[in-house]
Amino acid sequence: IGVNFGQLGNNLPAAQHVAQLLQSTVIAKVRIFNTEAAFLHAMANTGIDVAVGVCNADVPALAANASAAAAWVSANIAPFAATGTRITLVTVGNEVFSADDQQLAAAIVPAIRNIHTALAAAKLADTVHVSTPHSFAILDNSFPPSSAAFRADLAPLLDPLLRFLADTRAPLLVNAYPYFAFAGNPHDIPLPYALFQPNAGAPDPKTGLIYTNMYTAQVDAAVAAMERMGHFGIPVAVTETGWPSQGGSDEVGASVDNARAFTSGLVAHLASSSGTPLRPRQQLDTYIFALFNEDLKPGPASERNYGLFATDGTPIYDAGLLLTSGTHVGGGTATATTLSSGNSWCVAKTDVDSRALLTALNYACGQGEADCKEISSPAGSCFQPNSLVSHASYAFNMFYHKYGRKPWNCDFGNTATLTATDPSEYYCILVFLFALSLVATLLESNPGYGSCSYPAAAGDP
Repeated sequence: IGVNFGQLGNNLPAAQHVAQLLQSTVIAKVRIFNTEAAFLHAMANTGIDVAVGVCNADVPALAANASAAAAWVSANIAPFAATGTRITLVTVGNEVFSADDQQLAAAIVPAIRNIHTALAAAKLADTVHVSTPHSFAILDNSFPPSSAAFRADLAPLLDPLLRFLADTRAPLLVNAYPYFAFAGNPHDIPLPYALFQPNAGAPDPKTGLIYTNMYTAQVDAAVAAMERMGHFGIPVAVTETGWPSQGGSDEVGASVDNARAFTSGLVAHLASSSGTPLRPRQQLDTYIFALFNEDLKPGPASERNYGLFATDGTPIYDAGLLLTSGTHVGGGTATATTLSSGNSWCVAKTDVDSRALLTALNYACGQGEADCKEISSPAGSCFQPNSLVSHASYAFNMFYHKYGRKPWNCDFGNTATLTATDPSEYYCILVFLFALSLVATLLESNPGYGSCSYPAAAGDP
């Protein structure tokens, strides 16, 4: 899980405070759009991977002159790598291929090659990849994913780029925003599909794969487009994705609730390591946009409201990113906390729509691969009480335990919650349903019968 640290704001915290905030979260990667020295110094020895950027204006010079690229690496990568900053990615330009500047677009691959050569000379090419981010405007079509194809006019630019990525094992970088797709067509795109919430799914008629969220469909569209050009096995990383927590009156879908649902769903998906339907169980590096709201960004109101945190470090909404009860970057305690220490269990909420709860239960036991055999038939030791809430609670907790007992693994479209109270006595104790004599008989013949309890988040399973 990564995050973009955009800096178009006049009230952003100091670099060392940003580094402290990042270390208080589950965020393992951070991307900046430049090579700001103060921030790179602050990230030294934090254990967090850093992606740095070459701005569009600097691309032509780096493409034209290998010595300029060598000087750039010597000034912006090598000294920080030598002092403990884990720079792992250089992004060259941003969304250049979908812009109108053909001269700049033609300079991208030469600049990338020169930077890679300079990294190799500095013995850094094995740890620092070089690539360029793309918008989805480089695709002619993106759904169903199997029909996706790059624009024909971009083939002379994309083919040498993809060959370079294959040779260096670097990822194709895409900026994937389900929000933009939904906002542009809210009548035809179901909101739950865009937000990782339970939904019927969208089938790909060619592959037979079912897409339960737009995010993985967008990623697989990029994969399919590469394969259509004859390039297989190139990894994909998402350099930007996010959902605004606020927007103008004409910006449909921009709200705190939707931003929370999207981000928590994304975090849960990434934490499950389930990959995408085309590439199951493969790592999908993703950088959420953005760490803070940026009050100086131009454009509609939503552009200034993608932040996960206010500039004092307080979460705008709780998406399960904090390791502990949060800390302001300037000191003090944040308002949003997560239940992340001690024993914890994931259970179903009792006040949610039963259809949503059933869909979430089916997801946990199906695509989520939770072990639900004890509730799948009357013979199961946790089948009773035979209620939707108790079965969902069992399934949710098994999923939560299976994927690392992290807060973001207990959401299920906002139908689940964490508790510090062992729910076993309420949801999974069979002995209270029978007369004591019958219980004694059952336990005598099968000591394991009726002894079901939920694994806790701390201690031995």
